[in-house]
Amino acid sequence: MLASSIKSMLPKNKRVLLLAAVTLAVAMISLQVLFYVTIQREVMGKAQETVTNVLHIQQAIRGYVETVLRPEAYRLQEQDILAADYFSPEMMSRSFVSRETLNIFSQLHNETFPDFIFRYSSKSPLNLINQATDDELALFDFFDQRDCVQPDGCSELSEVRYISGREHLFYALPLGRFKQECLKCHGDPADAPKALTDRYGRTHGFQRNVGELSGIMSIALDLTPYRQKGWQVFALVGGLNLIIFTTVFIFFWRMLRTKDCQDRLLLQKNDELARLSSIDTLTGLWNRLQFDREIIRSMALAKRQGESLALILLDLDYFKNVNDKYGHSVGDEALKCFADFLRRACRKSDFVGRYGGEEFIIMAPQMDEAELVEYAKRLLEEMVSVDYPYELNLTASLGLALMQADEDADRFFCRADNALYVSKAEGRYRYTLADRDCSKFPHMPRGKMNVHSSV
Repeated sequence: MLASSIKSMLPKNKRVLLLAAVTLAVAMISLQVLFYVTIQREVMGKAQETVTNVLHIQQAIRGYVETVLRPEAYRLQEQDILAADYFSPEMMSRSFVSRETLNIFSQLHNETFPDFIFRYSSKSPLNLINQATDDELALFDFFDQRDCVQPDGCSELSEVRYISGREHLFYALPLGRFKQECLKCHGDPADAPKALTDRYGRTHGFQRNVGELSGIMSIALDLTPYRQKGWQVFALVGGLNLIIFTTVFIFFWRMLRTKDCQDRLLLQKNDELARLSSIDTLTGLWNRLQFDREIIRSMALAKRQGESLALILLDLDYFKNVNDKYGHSVGDEALKCFADFLRRACRKSDFVGRYGGEEFIIMAPQMDEAELVEYAKRLLEEMVSVDYPYELNLTASLGLALMQADEDADRFFCRADNALYVSKAEGRYRYTLADRDCSKFPHMPRGKMNVHSSV
């Protein structure tokens, strides 16, 4: 329905509707792009917030181990409550405690917390689970090149990586550099607590140096659920956006359709007015007003092209007797019959009109004097066979004129009218070819046809 309605619209309204559609489409696409960018930024912001929270929790746990648990263990050792070589990763290893805490946290929230990969990595870890991979070794070089000399770590790396075909937000943070007190457990294995070497052995995790980067903490957060949620929000907002713009377009279309109907009605009224101003309502032929316009145009065209133009005035003979005897309704029917006869008898290129009352007019282009005379004779011969109401026998008198190069429309018509006057004065039902003179009573021209009939 919408497509057919648009197709049937006026060209002007089509252009307005097309412009509105393009404007709305551009606005909608722009808004959709803005929504998409905003939602994607929000998605990444939420993911980064999650990663930052996890890392902050880990840093807090590491800080608690370093500032609370370790000093307490050392105090107990000094009071001989704990053995001097006591070592427990559950109490003294920052990486162990923070990772185990995170594992417990993940288990408690396994259905609500997004999937992530958390790693502690070291070039030579005590716990081989923390052995750095090739990618992580590259990170050590990256952070070393950044000259991370602060004891609590420096700088950071944040980027999007594809892991196992899935998009992850990857975040890595250096854990600082070894200090002198760190070498108690990571220097010479002979100086390390026996409990530590019994648990991890003596082949790895030792011979570290002061200032060496101790490790890297990294987390890779799966962005799939964030993206899915973002797409859900985008689909919802985009759907609402589409509904709003579609509603606006339909409203605008309905408004234009109403205007289109009004425009069509106005055009129809204008056409009707133009037709009524140009057409004789009784006979359907052109009227006098249209003839006054057409004769000026036709004469100008004929003069410009060097062609001839003929004018024939026809007046029904004794037509007043028909109205007096049979009434005006019968007279109107007779006029319509005569108009139909002229419409059939004249050429398609001729102008045929009712000049007023029982007087008709024919303007025939490209017709010389001989052709005009033959034309008039044929009209006189054929008009007697017209089937009129009440078996009326009507004839007409004709005045003929050929356009002269030096005359205007008034003089051209005057000569034809005077020729018609001669035909009526000489007995009617005949033609008279106009003289060059436009006097009221011209001399009789050659070519009269004296044929008589009665009503």
